[in-house]
Amino acid sequence: MEKYLITLFLFAQSLAFSQVNVDSLRLIWEDETQVDTIRLKAVHEIAWDGFLYTQLDSALYYAQEEYDFAHLREKESWRSKALNSLSVIFWLKSDYLKAIQLNNANIDLYRKLGDQNGLAKAYSNLGNIFLDKGELYKSLKFLKKGLILNQENKNELGIAKSLNNIGVLYARVGNDSIALDYYIKSLKLKNKLDIHNVSPTLINIGNVNANQNNLDDALDYFEKAIKLFEDSNLIGIASVLNNMGEIYTLQGEHTQALGALNKSLMLIKKVANKKGEAKTSNTLGAYYESIGNYADALHFYEEALSISELIVDKIGIVENRNRLGSIYQKQKLYTKAIKNSRIALLMAKKLGTKKKFVIPIKYYTRVMLQ
Repeated sequence: MEKYLITLFLFAQSLAFSQVNVDSLRLIWEDETQVDTIRLKAVHEIAWDGFLYTQLDSALYYAQEEYDFAHLREKESWRSKALNSLSVIFWLKSDYLKAIQLNNANIDLYRKLGDQNGLAKAYSNLGNIFLDKGELYKSLKFLKKGLILNQENKNELGIAKSLNNIGVLYARVGNDSIALDYYIKSLKLKNKLDIHNVSPTLINIGNVNANQNNLDDALDYFEKAIKLFEDSNLIGIASVLNNMGEIYTLQGEHTQALGALNKSLMLIKKVANKKGEAKTSNTLGAYYESIGNYADALHFYEEALSISELIVDKIGIVENRNRLGSIYQKQKLYTKAIKNSRIALLMAKKLGTKKKFVIPIKYYTRVMLQ
């Protein structure tokens, strides 16, 4: 199985999946008779727990409200919470430059406050952002800084999340054995802490099984994960559906595959998560390629490439170019096949990733002569 369609799941360091009563919280936020901290807590929960994984624009609105009010009232700890929310929102919206700027501002604020747990969180979130940008060495640097600080602070939940995210990085570069080791350590620690929602790590362990062609085991992990996600986490649900659609495609279960992928794309578009949209478009392209519908496959691969280029997702560009090379090769459009595969290969070498390429360099001339 090719390793680059399955969606890996990162933890934002302060990630929590829970449902809240947004209407009740909004009443508290709008009640000027309430003390500042009560109002700030309410608006923070609206942004983070209410909308972060369902409506990013609404989450952005309330996180900005939180930041402005905390700044006005000189509530620096709440301003840092708002900055963290804003950074994660822009990360999920694939606006990586803005997310990095906000995270750097928060690092300065955490240092001013002497908040070591917050600093670990910011370093870890920077690692996640650089990972999605395809800047793997920077990503590992910040993920390890976050892990070390979490260990020094004896923040076991932070350690568990850091272990998961470092595992994702190793999976992205094709080292599944090291990735699995990190995932298992993360899962054991979460189980020790009695953390209910271990869905992200279950997804990632499922991904390793999928890459090793243990498709039934992979599906089992994905099904466990999707049951644990609450309806308020549309990004998580879309991620699992994308992965399940990939497995069903490999198993020849075309109706189930298309149903899962179409639902995944609908949900991820609703949330406006561009990276997720590119990933599911890519997986839909693979589905159509598997049934010989090259026109629709090209459409979805080109759509995925367009989004990946827009958000400067370097690993995504590698994946999309590689898939386009596959389609063009099957259509005997060898010049286009070579162009896309060569771009993918050169970018991957520069990034330090291990990918399975459609047309290795040594075969370029042979393919041209076919």
